[in-house]
Amino acid sequence: NGNYNLRLTGCDSAGNTTTHQIGVKVQNGRFMARNTGSGPAGGEVSLDQAGSDFVGSATGRVVRLNEELDSLAGFTVTDSGTPAYVSGITELDSSHILVADARSGDITKMTRQGTDKQELICDLDLPVAVATDAAGNIWTLDRGTSRLYKHQPDGTLLLSLGGEGEDSTDLDQPEALTVKGPLVYVADTKNNRIVAYDTAGTLERLITGDFHSPGAIVATDSGQLYLVDKTKGTIEGINELGGHLLTIVQEDSAPLRQLALSDDGRCLVTLKTGSNDILKYEVVGADTTGGGVQGGAVNLPTRLSLAQPWPNPARSRLSISYALPRQTRVSVKLYDIVGKLVKTLASADKKPGYYNLTWNREDAKGRTCACGVYFCTLAAEGKRFSRKVVLTE
Repeated sequence: NGNYNLRLTGCDSAGNTTTHQIGVKVQNGRFMARNTGSGPAGGEVSLDQAGSDFVGSATGRVVRLNEELDSLAGFTVTDSGTPAYVSGITELDSSHILVADARSGDITKMTRQGTDKQELICDLDLPVAVATDAAGNIWTLDRGTSRLYKHQPDGTLLLSLGGEGEDSTDLDQPEALTVKGPLVYVADTKNNRIVAYDTAGTLERLITGDFHSPGAIVATDSGQLYLVDKTKGTIEGINELGGHLLTIVQEDSAPLRQLALSDDGRCLVTLKTGSNDILKYEVVGADTTGGGVQGGAVNLPTRLSLAQPWPNPARSRLSISYALPRQTRVSVKLYDIVGKLVKTLASADKKPGYYNLTWNREDAKGRTCACGVYFCTLAAEGKRFSRKVVLTE
C-alpha cells in the first residue's frame, strides 16, 4: 500500500519524445490511476458511460480517450456560435454520439468527429444526462424540472416521469442516470436515493442505503450499482436493495463528477472537478464473482425488516424487499382484506442478506387479483411484519 508517481517516457508515431505521468495509489489490493489534465479544459466535465470513450466540458470541447485515458482527437460543440456546456454525452452507435447542452437545453446528434449535427430534442430546462436503451430510445434527465424524459430515436416525446412535488415518487434535483438492460436508474440527489424505473416508465423500486446525495451512478450486468457519494466524496458499491458492498476513497476530498464502467466491467472511471483529472479505479481483482463485480465480504443487515412494497398503489407488478441478519426460515405471503390467503411468495430457509421478490398480481391459481386492499406479511425468527398494498386499475 502507498502513493506512487510514475513517469513514462517514449516516442509518438512521428518519432517525437513524449512524457506521460501517472499518480498511483495502492490500497487494499485496488489501485487508482490518475492522468492529470487528460480531459478538456473548462472546469466541470461530463463523461460518456458507454465505455468512457468521450469527455466533454463546460466550454464545449469534446475529447476522445483511449483505454489508457490518453487524449486523442477532439472537437468543439457550438450552438449558433456559442460554445456548448456539455453536461452529458453518450455513444449512440458506432458512428454517432449524443451531446446534452445545458446552456441551450438541447440534445444534439452528431458523428464521432463532431460533424453533421442534428438537434433531436430542444428546449429542455437544464439537461444533465443522456443515455439510450436497447431499443434505441433516448432518455434525458432534466435537473431544472426534476424530470426524466423518454424520446424515440427521432426525438419524439414518449413519456415524462418525476417532477418536483410532495408525492413520494417525485424527484428532487436529480443529477445522473444510467440505463442497464430493462431498468433506468436515476440518482435522485436531494432525496438521497436511487430511483429505478423499467423502460416502460413503471416505477420498480426506491433504493436507499448508507450513502448521501448521489451525484453519479452506473450499473453492472448482475445488478450491482456504483455511485458517487457527494457528501463523503467517495464511490460506493451497493446491491440492488441498497446493501453496502464496498467503498473507494480517493486521496483528497475534491468533488467527483459522473461515473463510467469500462467495457470489460473491471474498472470505474470518474472525473475530479476543479483539477480536471480523470481517475480510473480497478474494482475487480483475481477473486471475482459473476458479472464483473468486486468479490469479498458484503456488509450484512443488522436487523430483520420488511420494506414498504413499491409501487404502492400498484397496477401490475409489486416489488417486495426484505432483509435477514441471520439464516432463518422465512415466509412471505399475501392476504386479501378479509384475511384470506392469496399467494405464498416465499417459504424456505434463507441465508442472511438482502432479498427482493416480485408479485405479478396473480393469486395461487394464476388469476388476476381484483382492485382493492391487500396485506403483505413476512414471518421469520418468531416475528411477523405486515405492509398494506393497494391494487388499482
